[in-house]
Amino acid sequence: MPRRIWQLIQEPRIITAATSAYWALVIAIGVAALITPPETIAHNVGTTLTLVWAAFLLVGGVLGFVGCLLGWWWIERAGMIATATGTAIYLVVVMILHFQGPEPRLVGAGFIALSLFALLVRWFRIRGPQVDPSRGVK
Repeated sequence: MPRRIWQLIQEPRIITAATSAYWALVIAIGVAALITPPETIAHNVGTTLTLVWAAFLLVGGVLGFVGCLLGWWWIERAGMIATATGTAIYLVVVMILHFQGPEPRLVGAGFIALSLFALLVRWFRIRGPQVDPSRGVK
């Protein structure tokens, strides 16, 4: 049975599996942030904004996961946009807290920026509609 499931995954399977794990982690982070928002963030910017970026992560993770597994690049890219939006909101909040608060937050901001960079790399690696100059979009 597991081999049968493995055969259903889009080629290259190892990349699809690794990317699916990435999206599963995004989903888990979104769920965790919705259930128990980080106190330092929620206290400083409000629960509403915290729930907004958490919802962006959750929705983005689900779209990315489904799009990645099924090979639907447009769904995965929608997930990337939602995830990048939530992540960017979180990065801005962390940087504001860095400049306003007594604690440095540059390391955390760096890891958040790293995740945005990973999304950018994935954006350019997935294949959109294939263009044949002689025939147009396939």
